[in-house]
Amino acid sequence: MGKKIDCSLIIPTLNSSLTIEQCLKKVNSMSIIPKEVMIVDGGSTDHTKKIAEKYKVNFLKKKGGLAAQRNYGIKNAKYNLIAFLDSDCEANREWLEILYNSIRNDNRLIAAGGKLIERNTEGIVNKWRVAHMSQEWGSIRIENPDFLFGSNFLIKKDIMKEIGYFKEDYSTYFEDVVFFR
Repeated sequence: MGKKIDCSLIIPTLNSSLTIEQCLKKVNSMSIIPKEVMIVDGGSTDHTKKIAEKYKVNFLKKKGGLAAQRNYGIKNAKYNLIAFLDSDCEANREWLEILYNSIRNDNRLIAAGGKLIERNTEGIVNKWRVAHMSQEWGSIRIENPDFLFGSNFLIKKDIMKEIGYFKEDYSTYFEDVVFFR
């Protein structure tokens, strides 16, 4: 287990019993670990909560989609650094360390995003999304991208309070794109 840092990790879920355990295992094996991990559940009817309870997490409930779940997590977070990871994502061992060091070492940065590699390519919808809606900017550092993907980024809570939260009319997609515009 890595060194713990003053950071709240928010993981929105909805019926994530097939992915949440691997997500949390990867979080617990990172080189640095957030002191607070929050699962914000949108009303799961499967075993998501039972699986998540095996890990040291705060399990909160909030219906309304990804934007509402992310906002609820932000407002209940203990720490100024807020990280986001989707429940079907598996963080690389250095994921949070890279994002944390980026923000810590460059006072101009208010947020940093990571690379996401799509693993769920089964079914026509997922195949289309992988082909036409990439969820990462690549391996080269980009300053001032159009937006950061909600599935994996780090930001300061006080910045979010200052500029506003995710627009909750975007319940599933584009809440991240609109937030950064």
